[in-house]
Amino acid sequence: MTLDKTVVQFVCFNTTINRESFIANWGPFANSFLSLGLERIVLAECISPLGAKPYYSFISRNEWPEFAFSQAVRSGRVGDGGGGAVTALQGGVFSSDAALLDKAKPEQEKVMGLLRSINNDFSGLQKLITTGFAALPGIDLSFFQINPLSQEQRFDFVVEIYAGKGAGLALKEKLVTTVADIIDTTRSSIQVYQEVLTLPQPRLS
Repeated sequence: MTLDKTVVQFVCFNTTINRESFIANWGPFANSFLSLGLERIVLAECISPLGAKPYYSFISRNEWPEFAFSQAVRSGRVGDGGGGAVTALQGGVFSSDAALLDKAKPEQEKVMGLLRSINNDFSGLQKLITTGFAALPGIDLSFFQINPLSQEQRFDFVVEIYAGKGAGLALKEKLVTTVADIIDTTRSSIQVYQEVLTLPQPRLS
């Protein structure tokens, strides 16, 4: 994947069923998108305390070649959906450096900041977060900025902060404080997640 050919789509899921049942229902649906050219899906489960809002039970990070995503949009396959026990909401389509997409380790937690900026100063937002977090030990950062392909953009900037097990809640609170004055807090979501599944699954050697 190269930077000018890759876009990253975030899809947010709310569900009333448990992880095993959700993955069993989500898996075939997700695999159907792989046949459209989607290269990889990383599914993360929210592990923040229940009741924290806004709250999404699961978030998938979908890594598309730009052309394949454009074709999927034209086919009508991209949009909000679901109902009943599961609803899917489009977070937006973003640009990122593909080299930043492989930082997670199985035991890590990640703080996901799905943000709606006030003044569209994405470089200032990234600099502010980098200054606050980059020097902390054991921290990795990935940034995603809204792409013109995005038609339903609930968020316009996403940050993933990877840290060791048990560190997520403290980092979540730090991120909330760091960006409070430059985001729309009523339209942003900052929670702690753990990656639980990647599709297609890596082949065993």
